[in-house]
Formats: sequence, C-alpha cells, structure tokens
Amino acid sequence: MKTKSKIKLRSLMAGLLLPGLGQVRNRQYGKAVTVFSLFAFSLPAFTLLSYKLPHIFMSPAIASGALISVGSLIFGLYDSVKNSTRYIESENRHFPIWLFFIIVAVGYLVILNPLRNYIQHNLVEAFYIPSKSMEPNLQAGDYIFVDKHYNTPGAQQEIKRGDIVVFINPDNRNQFYIKRVIGLPGETVTINNTTVSVDGKPITHFGLKNNEAQTLTEEISLSGRKYSVLWKSNKNRTWVQKIPSGHIAVLGDNRDDAKDSRLFGPIPLQNVIGIAKQIWFSKAVNGTQRIGTWLDPNR
Repeated sequence: MKTKSKIKLRSLMAGLLLPGLGQVRNRQYGKAVTVFSLFAFSLPAFTLLSYKLPHIFMSPAIASGALISVGSLIFGLYDSVKNSTRYIESENRHFPIWLFFIIVAVGYLVILNPLRNYIQHNLVEAFYIPSKSMEPNLQAGDYIFVDKHYNTPGAQQEIKRGDIVVFINPDNRNQFYIKRVIGLPGETVTINNTTVSVDGKPITHFGLKNNEAQTLTEEISLSGRKYSVLWKSNKNRTWVQKIPSGHIAVLGDNRDDAKDSRLFGPIPLQNVIGIAKQIWFSKAVNGTQRIGTWLDPNR
C-alpha cells in the first residue's frame, strides 16, 4: 500500500495539473465537475455580466469572477489532499495513466484555452500603461480594462470621437499604443498652436491653467466629452491631416510628449484592439485614488 504522503502528493499534483483532477483521482466525480466548472466558467460569466451592469460594477464583477476561479482552484487542491487518504482502496485499483492525459488534454484544449482566447479577443483584456503619453488622464503605472466587445458580431458599437483606444503600433505589430480618437473617417484635423479643429470647427477650450513648463487645458471634444490635455508652453505647432475612409486620427493627451497620428498618420480601424474603460489598479502617484476611475463616461 502506498504511503499516505505519496497519495496526498499525487492528489495535489493532479489538482495542480487541472482543477478537479484531484477529485477525479479520488473518485469524487460530482465534486470534480463542480470544481472545474467554477474554475473555468466563473470569469467568463462575470465578464459577460459586467456588460449588463452599471459601469461602476465592471471592475468588481470581473474581480469577483477571478476570485471565484482562484478560490475554486485552492479549494480543489485542499479538498483533494484532505480526502485522498480516504480513498486508498480506490488508489490501489488500477487507474490508467492515459485517462489522466485525455482528461487534461480535453480540459485545456477543448474548454480552458478556447474560453481564455474568447475573453481576450472578444470581451475584455487588461493592459499596463508604461508611458506618460496620455497624462494627465492615464499615468505610467496604471492598469486598465480594455473593452473588445465593441467590434464583435451583434455588439452594435463603433469607435467614437473622444474614445481612448488601444491599437497596433504601425511600425511594430508586436507592440500596442494607447491614444485618444480625435478624427473620424473622411474628416480633416488641424492643429494651430494649442487649437485643435475638426473640419474647421475648433474643439472648445476651458480654463487654461499654467503649470510651470506645461499648460493644462480643459477641453470639450466635438462629441461632448470633457477631458484634460497637456501642452508645452511657448511652442508653435501646425499640423493638417485628412483622414481616409476606414481610418481614424489619434492624439496623446500629453500633446508634446506622445507618438501619435502626427508621427505615423491615420490608424486603420482594423488595427484598433479595443476601447479603454476603467483603471482597475495603479502603481502611479496617488494610485489608490485612481483605482476604479471610469475612462468612458458617455458610453
């Protein structure tokens, strides 16, 4: 008879290999299905639920799904080890090793990987902000949720002016940028000093405030969204961009410290990954006060 320590270790390793597999090894099939289901489906279910709830519940809903998923994993490990010695007789009966490999392969290839890919490519993905190009609204050290649901079948959402979007770097397709949409297909965007205009109509400015070497400008975009931008003082700027069909123009909120459409031109809509929605964590200065900040008040 195998020692109890070996039995516990093997049950633990089975649970680490695939949540619920330790229960399968202990012949607790009903509990195995429960553990695996909670682990696999909690995050997708709560992510979908977050789209039906008021926006302030987006981060809590996704976090709840993640906690349930992790909790089910921890419980499954504890339970499989705790009950392993009660099933020594079952352990002594031959349990084909190939059956373990089949269960693991089906679990990962048929269920877990497709679910992970579906969430990441169609629902929501977490991104880290490494630069200052979107200050003061996004700071280096912020972690954000990006909504990918806008471009999925039946979502009936589209890119709007004022959206903060994540897109593929035109010069390096393995890198992502984040900027704010200023111009839409067919429009002409111009910059004259600190005045941004779309089709000849200036974006409204409010409360110009000097801050040492930079100027903080409160703006209202043409779609009625209010946000702040930074300009460097005493610098002349001119820029004109006609946006072709199927493209958008983007600018960093930190106007003079951002790589945006002034450098690489309009962005194809097909290169847009998603729309920034909420700061769910931050390592920036005063980061705890930024957690939960909603980045898209008008959607």
